[in-house]
Amino acid sequence: MKKPKYNMAQNIGFMLRRAWNIRKSVLVLCVVYAALGVGISLAQLFIAPAVLEKVEQRAPLTQLLGTIGVFSLLLMVLSGLREYTNLNVIFGRIDIRSSIINDVNYKACTTSYPNARSSKILKMHENAMNVCEGNDEPTEHIWTPLTSLLLNIVGFLIYFMLLSELNIALSVIVVVTTTAGFFINRHVNEWAYRHREEEAQYHKKMGYVRKKTESVALAKDIRIFGFGPWLRGIYESTLNLYDGFIMRKEKSICWPVLRMWCLGFAETGLPICT
Repeated sequence: MKKPKYNMAQNIGFMLRRAWNIRKSVLVLCVVYAALGVGISLAQLFIAPAVLEKVEQRAPLTQLLGTIGVFSLLLMVLSGLREYTNLNVIFGRIDIRSSIINDVNYKACTTSYPNARSSKILKMHENAMNVCEGNDEPTEHIWTPLTSLLLNIVGFLIYFMLLSELNIALSVIVVVTTTAGFFINRHVNEWAYRHREEEAQYHKKMGYVRKKTESVALAKDIRIFGFGPWLRGIYESTLNLYDGFIMRKEKSICWPVLRMWCLGFAETGLPICT
């Protein structure tokens, strides 16, 4: 497979610069959302020990209820703020995606005439517009995994510090499992990325057939000439091919993970698998 011109770090850097120039609030809200998520996790983590401590100390019922009330109020406030933040992040993200659409259209309108007839350039333009056409497309959805990544990094550091004070062995286990999870997730994402164009073709073909069958202009012709079963057959055959693609995807993902899992337990001498 041809190596992409820009790697992941360059793509992330491009989006960060774009956000900084267009809507700085997107970056701020990503940090705020991650901070609120960490706060909720910590509140959920410490509520049980705090309540158990009051029970073990045989504290008065008012103190016990007060402790529960404080943590409940804290969780309610943090959850409300997080949801409010989540509802407001979309506006700045749409502005950033719209600016990218404007750049793509400007490039398409100002390119030389031979490029306007080049199948390669037209394909590049189509791909560029596909990743900008909706709220769930990469140019806007990228902020969700980046926020989750920031949340996970901060959470990992906090939990690591807490565990290191209790037992160093637990800290080692956390590091090992986190590292293994990183490589497994990278393998899963790499397979999906390498075959993204093949998957896009299935979606495009099924979407085209579905669009034509729902077309008002073609409704009469479909009924008069009996195109219904033919279109249904095309759609079902494409759907079967897509099912086969999904099966290949699951096999390529699950088998290496299962192998790693079996080898890991084989090294311990446990009879997990043969």
